Amino acid sequence: AFKGAEQPCQGLGKLQPAIARSLLDYRFERLEAAKRNAFSHGYKGAMYPWESSDDGSEDTPVWALTGPFQHHITGDIAWANWKYFQVTKDKLWLRERGWPVIQNDGKNVDDAVRHILEIEKTVTVID
Repeated sequence: AFKGAEQPCQGLGKLQPAIARSLLDYRFERLEAAKRNAFSHGYKGAMYPWESSDDGSEDTPVWALTGPFQHHITGDIAWANWKYFQVTKDKLWLRERGWPVIQNDGKNVDDAVRHILEIEKTVTVID
């Protein structure tokens, strides 16, 4: 899967809920790989890859230098899960599949922001 694959989930959730769910299920089924990816980059939670291989690992070529820096993808995936729930009102899906993704994505975004603030504080002290 490529970044942004989840963005149409709100509209698809209304028109074709099964297709939207299959996009989100793809990410849920790779949640453990996203957790390993976050850990390998020094972050908490789940960090989804820029380009996902079938097993959920980063498939972006190393020379591209984009994969480890694309934190917005994780936020997009959390947002798509929430939008899907808002459209379908499927509480069982939210509890079992949507929430674990949203929760781990939130931990990652929170940790990434903390890293950025720590760098900013260091830079400010140097100035």
